[in-house]
Amino acid sequence: MQKKRKKKKKEEKTGPPKPVVVQIIDPKIAQNLNIWLSKYKKQGNEAIIKSAMNLDTELFDQLSVNALITFIPTDDDMTQLKDYFDGGSDPNNLGTAEQFMWPFGKVPQLSERLKCFKYLVDFYPKVNDLEPDINTLLKCSQYIKTDKRIEKILEIILHTGNFLNAGNNRLGAALGFHLETLTKLNDTKTTDNKQTILDIIIEMIKEQEPAIIKFGKEDNELLEAGARVSLQTVEAEFTKLTKEFDVVSKLSPTINTVDSEDLFSKRFDEFVEKAKQDLEKLDTTFQDSNKSYQAVVSLFGEDPKTMGPEEFFSIWKNFVGKVIEISEKIDLEREKRDKERKREEQKLKREQELANKAAATTVSEGSIGGETPSEGGRGGRVPRGGRVPAGPGRGGRASNPADVQDLFAKVQGTKKI
Repeated sequence: MQKKRKKKKKEEKTGPPKPVVVQIIDPKIAQNLNIWLSKYKKQGNEAIIKSAMNLDTELFDQLSVNALITFIPTDDDMTQLKDYFDGGSDPNNLGTAEQFMWPFGKVPQLSERLKCFKYLVDFYPKVNDLEPDINTLLKCSQYIKTDKRIEKILEIILHTGNFLNAGNNRLGAALGFHLETLTKLNDTKTTDNKQTILDIIIEMIKEQEPAIIKFGKEDNELLEAGARVSLQTVEAEFTKLTKEFDVVSKLSPTINTVDSEDLFSKRFDEFVEKAKQDLEKLDTTFQDSNKSYQAVVSLFGEDPKTMGPEEFFSIWKNFVGKVIEISEKIDLEREKRDKERKREEQKLKREQELANKAAATTVSEGSIGGETPSEGGRGGRVPRGGRVPAGPGRGGRASNPADVQDLFAKVQGTKKI
């Protein structure tokens, strides 16, 4: 039995060799394509190719389409594959990537179709990236221009500057100031080096008109968002999106319909119609935002061509942030002083209570009717006649009101309430 088993194993080893997988395309591209195809095993090559031709966005997402376009075979790839098939070689010996690429590369106007497909899947993600920045630019510009708190603070800063520069014909009668002044306010300190000019201004405002420095979290978040907007990038991306739209709009009519199942033209025409309207709306919003930004920058004497939103809104973000910081610091110091004052009041109240108690005890001890020691140390009884004997060493003398005041003053100390 053992000999037969050994013989059988030898026969298995000497069976026909496995066919060698034929690889024609670049190994790196083939590897990436195999990974991509592994996500669509259920569909099969024919269904995958048909879906790509028909712009099937339910099957393919943005990443898949952007990857698929990199797998368009080169002329050299198609020539080698053709030679392989023309030579009568077995198609089953080809690698997975090659077996897909041969029918994929034969799709009419494949490059043009996928170029349009790529623009279709990229369009709304790009619009969604642009819209928040465009809207933020508009909202921030209108905020700086119309916010009454900012207007009032700037007015107070101007008056403060004129007051400090009184007597200087050039500086003491200013009608305005550059934005860089806002950053310098926190750098300029008082002679004792304990406060900045901005500290004093905010403290003064807080005493007289606290409402105008009540900025919230939403104010800071808006200005932070504005400081992240790159107008140059937004403009470049929008221009690119518009130009590419013009290209694919002219390209799509040149793509011929292959058969009745070819839905490319129908689906892309529907996309073009909607995308055109959305682009026009976005363009209107962008123009409004840009004009609003240029107007507010010019309002403060700056050049919108040289000062972008990052710099402009950063100045306001830092300024408002500093106002909030100083205001909160003042609130904390006031709270601390209030606590100290309350502790002091409680301390004085206790001292006063002790003083009152001590004064009451002194009066009680000297009041008429109380027992006092008799002469010679015998008594405890009041002598006849009800009079309390006077004299040294006998006690019982009622305290003078002045004595009570002295005692109170001694207990209370010299602190003023």
